[in-house]
Amino acid sequence: MLFYAKNKLSVRELFYSPAFHPSFAAADFGEQVAGTSPHFSEDKLLTLPKMAEPISREFRLEFPKNLVKEPVISDVIKKFNLTANIRRADVNADGGWLILSIEGAPVVLDEAEKYISARGVKISPAEADLN
Repeated sequence: MLFYAKNKLSVRELFYSPAFHPSFAAADFGEQVAGTSPHFSEDKLLTLPKMAEPISREFRLEFPKNLVKEPVISDVIKKFNLTANIRRADVNADGGWLILSIEGAPVVLDEAEKYISARGVKISPAEADLN
């Protein structure tokens, strides 16, 4: 398997055309994954970047009247695979605000913040500590 990464074969070539390279045999797949194949060597290992540790941020969201019934929070949680907690809220038919605590990788939180803003919700860092 690592042979294929080093030689820049696509996922399609690796999994859909296993005969693409003569050194690959279906029986060899497990050996390559386990690192016991003759095609395996330590110098062929891929180094993946470490994933950022999740962090938590709190935001104040202000909803205009036309977005009160829209599933903005639900959409952002699903789209960015976040953990969320609504800490406080005051919402009625004319609009409202809420304090939202969300947890995820920093870069993902940045994108989620942009997404919420693009949906028409005013978003800013929550000022008060709500612990």
